[in-house]
This record gives sequence, structure tokens and C-alpha cells, in this order.
Amino acid sequence: MFASTTFPTTKLWKCYECGRIFMHLEQLKEHCHQQHPNLPYMCDHCERAIKYLNNLKRHQLLHTGERPHVCRRCGKAFALKGNLNEHERMHVRNPYYCMDCRRTFKCKQDLEGHLLTHTIGNLHVRELCSQAFLCNSNLNMHIITHSGIRPFAVKHMDANKIW
Repeated sequence: MFASTTFPTTKLWKCYECGRIFMHLEQLKEHCHQQHPNLPYMCDHCERAIKYLNNLKRHQLLHTGERPHVCRRCGKAFALKGNLNEHERMHVRNPYYCMDCRRTFKCKQDLEGHLLTHTIGNLHVRELCSQAFLCNSNLNMHIITHSGIRPFAVKHMDANKIW
């Protein structure tokens, strides 16, 4: 039930439940106790009123930075269990993930290709021009462009390009 707005000299406190504004925090607390008895718990960090103790404990994790819910697949941690559940659904849609940057992929081949970006030592280098490629297939395509071999010739009268 807390929101504050800072004016030049006065901090105001707003009730989230009904929108009333108070000059002092104690006034807000008293108001919540009298007008909203269905919200008996108040956060020590932001003075937000909350109905259930379990919800208060979960809410306070947002302030403490504690992240007790950890993904078993990639190790990413979350304050709220619901956020972990949402994250784990991503692993079902994209079951392969990079251990270096946590990027996810739908198929194993895409992950393997991505892993090459983290491995500078595995570059394929053309000896004649020293151009480097992550994938051997890209190196082979590069060699073909300089070899004079044109595997895809365009056979139209107006076309003058060879691929």
C-alpha cells in the first residue's frame, strides 16, 4: 500500500488499496489498519500492505536480492518460484543451451554452431588470403568464389551474372 512522491520538502505516502495520500508513514499505517483490515501484514522495506504472511515473505525477497529458486538445467536463480517455472518452460521450447552465455536453441546443431563463436582457436583460415571462418563450410564457399568455378550459372538471355 505504499508509494511515495518526493516534493521539495515533503514525502507523501499513498495507499495502494484505495489511493489516499498521507503526509506521514504512521498515518498510512493507521489508515491501513482501520480501513483495510483484510491486509494485516506490512513490508518493512516499502510499507506495502499484504494479506497473507507467505505472500509477504515472498514479496520481501524482491528487496533482499535473495534468489532461492535455482534452475537445475542452467543454474540461473530467481527470487520467485513462478519466475523459475516460467524460465523452465523456455528449456522445453529450446532444450539446448550454451553454458557460456545461456543462449538457448531448439536443435543440437544450432547450439554446436553457436559454440564455435566462443572458440577463437577453432577458426578455419584460408592460407592464400588469411581470411578466417568459424565454419569449414563457409571457408569452402569462400574458396569457390575465388576459384572461377561457378556451380550455379544463370541461364536467361538477359542475365549476365554467374553464381
